[in-house]
Amino acid sequence: MRIFLTLSLLATLLFSCQKKNEQIVEALAYTYFGDSISVENPLSPQAVLDSLSVRDSVELTFSSTITEVCQTKGCWMDVQLGDQLMMVKFWDYGFFVPKDAAGKTVIMKGWAKKTTSSVEWLKHKAQDAGASQDSIDKITEPTIGYDFMATGVAIQQ
Repeated sequence: MRIFLTLSLLATLLFSCQKKNEQIVEALAYTYFGDSISVENPLSPQAVLDSLSVRDSVELTFSSTITEVCQTKGCWMDVQLGDQLMMVKFWDYGFFVPKDAAGKTVIMKGWAKKTTSSVEWLKHKAQDAGASQDSIDKITEPTIGYDFMATGVAIQQ
């Protein structure tokens, strides 16, 4: 009788642990684009800013939130980097992301760098994002910021 109770208890524990693990895996499901990447231990946006405070560019993997995606093809996206945005483009124009990915968590691998965005590029980006012509015409100065050239992207589902 004791053996039966022990085996029943072990089976119950094993089943409940298995269910919890399945729920965790479901909660952390990702869709991948570009090169395969690891989603383990990505850097924070603040760690990226810290790295770029001492270097002009750095290769890394980090996690952030997508704030905007190109509505023409999904060929660029903006992610939150501290209190500003970081422009993300995709290596060799080799892959795109879904146009409805704004608001989702993303993990990216590639090169981060400090950059100056030209007025021409800022107007092109605003047009891709569906901005009004009045808003586009107001872009008259280049901006200093940060860009990321992603070789691989994982978007949390």
